[in-house]
Amino acid sequence: MNHKKAIAIDIGATNTRVALIDDIGQLLYKRQTKTVHTESNHEFINFLRDFIDESFKASDLLSASGFGISIAGFIDLKKGLLVRSPNLPNQNLDLVESLHRSYQKEIILNNDTNAALLGEKWWGHGKNETDFAFLTFSTGIGGSAFVDNKLITDDRGNSLEIGHITIDSDYNQLCGCGGKNHWEAYASGINLPEFLKAWAEKSKLKLNFDGSSVFTIFDAINLGDNQANQFFTEVMRINMIGINHLIEKYSPTLIILGGSVYLHHQELFNKYLPKKPVFKSAFFGDNDSLVGSVSPILSSK
Repeated sequence: MNHKKAIAIDIGATNTRVALIDDIGQLLYKRQTKTVHTESNHEFINFLRDFIDESFKASDLLSASGFGISIAGFIDLKKGLLVRSPNLPNQNLDLVESLHRSYQKEIILNNDTNAALLGEKWWGHGKNETDFAFLTFSTGIGGSAFVDNKLITDDRGNSLEIGHITIDSDYNQLCGCGGKNHWEAYASGINLPEFLKAWAEKSKLKLNFDGSSVFTIFDAINLGDNQANQFFTEVMRINMIGINHLIEKYSPTLIILGGSVYLHHQELFNKYLPKKPVFKSAFFGDNDSLVGSVSPILSSK
């Protein structure tokens, strides 16, 4: 049996990854490179095209059913644009039309959490689910949901942006988007060190561990540092406010958890999670968005 194949592209703040995926969700080949940060949309498209051409044989590009792109940020699905991203300086980046001109293939653009959710729906934990959600803890916090077997998006095709719900808190932490007391301002990988400073100040504690990065914070937690574990308890209290909002609004029977912050520290997180709904780790791990980006192409009849 000959399987359909597609080219997957996941554009992240640090790395851009490409992969060859078949129609049963198998990752056949993967490569990554450092993401180029330039305000020039033309230069960014050239970077992306050069990386694709270097990564695949001409026969793979010719035989591919299409290209799927996942990216964190606000998109316009109909126009194929990245409108803006917290991770890149580009605005109104015309990804779909630019790559279509180069490769004459179907190009599908999706927000990264929507891509992950679609991959879970077609090949992963969500195959038999009609009401389920995907939640990612990474550089930021993102989420997507299926309700009555329909992907929930805004009119441009964007995901829930659940990381920007307001948390009732007197810490008044500033989010990267400019708002205050957003969930992401407390529990995302990039913002944990700043929240730690605010928590220590409010608790009148002099920290006895290195809290300068998400990595050193979790190192201290895993080593059993009392202060670090007290702080993580407060982080998880805030996380449960966000998770409960997701449960109350969308009533999922299953919540799939992904993102590097969660995937590398699952046991710590899982101790705080409720028994219902069911929680599962991302089916494709760190590759959920990458694999899921091509599911609309490979799942079409």
